[in-house]
Amino acid sequence: GASLAAAFAGAEVTHVDSSGPTVAWAKRNAEVSGANNLPIRWVVEDAVRFAQRELRRGNYYDGIIADPPTYGHGPKGKAFKFKENLPELIAACSALLGLSQRTHAVGARFFLFSCHAPGFGLDDARSTLTSALPNGVNKQVLSHPLQLVTQDRRKLPAGVAARWSEPANDEEINSGNERELPS
Repeated sequence: GASLAAAFAGAEVTHVDSSGPTVAWAKRNAEVSGANNLPIRWVVEDAVRFAQRELRRGNYYDGIIADPPTYGHGPKGKAFKFKENLPELIAACSALLGLSQRTHAVGARFFLFSCHAPGFGLDDARSTLTSALPNGVNKQVLSHPLQLVTQDRRKLPAGVAARWSEPANDEEINSGNERELPS
């Protein structure tokens, strides 16, 4: 869904997932949504390995949207265990933004991370993203609970999200270190 939303908004998208059936499903969703001609590159590969290869090639991205599974298997059966593998994944994704590369001149970059793992809260999401940002980068990270609202207006917990983005100006830089996204 995030890949389609980004493509419809005008982004060139690289969608990476280690599950071939999940990528095939995402492609079908793109087709039925009228997005099959939008610039989406579909990659079936472990996200960390993909990021490491892109870094070796000197390729950087303007934005990252990461929604890792609580548990999953890669194309060669390698297990992804959320608590064990999350730090490496987030660090690799953060590196793809080229924040420590002064030659990477783009507009405002962003990193959006969502999580649906039980027991992983707002503080966990915020600190996970903050710790992956290099020194010298403004580390203002916004976090927000994800919820599903039922027809009778009950709010059901559905995980958490955290977002970092480059400040647009000095006023934004000086506005504070952390805050939560509004509900």
